[in-house]
Amino acid sequence: MSRRSHKSGRGSALVIIVVAAAVIMYSQGWSSTAIFNTLVIGLLLIVVAGIFYRPIVGVFRIIRGLIREQRLKRIAGSNLPVEAMTWAEFEYFVADWLRDRGYTDVRLTEHYDLGVDIVAKKDGITWGVQVKHYSGLVGIDAVRQVVVALKKYKCDRAMVVTNSVFSRPAIEIANSQDCVLIDGSKL
Repeated sequence: MSRRSHKSGRGSALVIIVVAAAVIMYSQGWSSTAIFNTLVIGLLLIVVAGIFYRPIVGVFRIIRGLIREQRLKRIAGSNLPVEAMTWAEFEYFVADWLRDRGYTDVRLTEHYDLGVDIVAKKDGITWGVQVKHYSGLVGIDAVRQVVVALKKYKCDRAMVVTNSVFSRPAIEIANSQDCVLIDGSKL
């Protein structure tokens, strides 16, 4: 059974349960009570929310994307120093920095990104970019995370961008994994 048919089956089951509950309550004489009306309305709201869940989530994703784009435009147009940015603002800054350098299809991933904050393309290569807004050294874990996450995001190459500097072990493992490192001096 496919996922889609399984999920649509849940919606059908929910409708059947609501109708069955309403019929049982009505047959027991609850039709004139306020509790019956409240339960029926509540159950109907649950069914409607279940039916329209995906479209509602889609609308919220579109709105979130528009908000992200507005934030990116605001950050790109400002002269805010990198050190004064939040980690989220720094991600937008790096996305804009990549666009300025010829990367296309630049998109930020969700915040539970598992090692890749930005996916971008250049010269037919898909890049997985880990962004680190640190005040100290960026260690080996940042490089490991992005290299491991490449398959999940269908990326060909890895890059770690930071406002700070990289530790020697991070540089060594990046060289062995063909991972590009961009530190604050290159931004």
